[in-house]
Amino acid sequence: MKTSEATPRVRRLFETVQQSPMVQGKLDYNHPGRQRLLLLRGWIKYQNVWSVRLRRAYAEAYVLENMRPV
Repeated sequence: MKTSEATPRVRRLFETVQQSPMVQGKLDYNHPGRQRLLLLRGWIKYQNVWSVRLRRAYAEAYVLENMRPV
């Protein structure tokens, strides 16, 4: 579906998403959204770890390794 064919509500939602910092690449380095993104990347990277607790620990370590110190 093209944006021009969408309802006004869908167009508003689309515009809101397009203006979000994540889409525009203006996300602050220590923003909670970036931390969640790094956590998700770490969670995916260690998907073959057998323990959920260990996988979460590896994912959190991935976040800390990839964040800039303040």
